[in-house]
Amino acid sequence: MERLSKILPGALAKRGLLAESDASLIVHHAKIWIAEKLPGSAAMLFVRSFRDGELLIEAENSIALQECAAKELPLLTHLRETKGHTKVASVRLQRA
Repeated sequence: MERLSKILPGALAKRGLLAESDASLIVHHAKIWIAEKLPGSAAMLFVRSFRDGELLIEAENSIALQECAAKELPLLTHLRETKGHTKVASVRLQRA
């Protein structure tokens, strides 16, 4: 019997949903990382989407934006190396 981890990507790709599921997983991993590494600003930071290699994060205020900007490179490193999301090319930060 085959493992679900081997069957699922093929089934999603066949239905054209693989890119959307990958994007959702990247957003999910980014939210978890922000909650762990930026607990004081996590409530003011919103990971909105991943499209065309760019992860979009919105901040409620400029303080949260600056704190997230300081951790942008560690977030990229975490997503690429630890989680294996090589499609993430950049992080775009903006005010909500």
